Amino acid sequence: MKTLEDWSGLWIAMVLAGWFGAGVFFTIAVAPAIFSLAREPGAAGAAIASLLTALHIGGACLFLSAAAAALVARRSRAFRFGLIALAGLCLLSHFGVSRPLAELRERNSASRTAEEAARFRNLHRISVGFFGVIAVGSLTLLVVNRPRTED
Repeated sequence: MKTLEDWSGLWIAMVLAGWFGAGVFFTIAVAPAIFSLAREPGAAGAAIASLLTALHIGGACLFLSAAAAALVARRSRAFRFGLIALAGLCLLSHFGVSRPLAELRERNSASRTAEEAARFRNLHRISVGFFGVIAVGSLTLLVVNRPRTED
């Protein structure tokens, strides 16, 4: 019979695998499809931004719920900290990077100054970096989220 500790470990695995899978699917299939179908890059960027909002805010909520489950599942402090750090990275990416990107995107790319264009490219690189770190962190925590073996 499964215990609450077992179910908590399963929830953690589902959250980590779910976010990782969603991130990979977004990167490989969704974003390229949106850019290939959109008539202009600004429209594609706006569509992608709305999807990233779901990944960032949803991810933060799910990672925090997994951190609470990790407490029930008796995972280490380091493991729980990793989940909280992933939630924080999601929020930092959303509020610290995606919002300024959206403000720049609202300006027509033809009317952007060279400084604004450089800032846009830099913020985009940072956004991709955050996304990659969260994905690697999710995968890493998924691998170490093994149930304790009975001795």
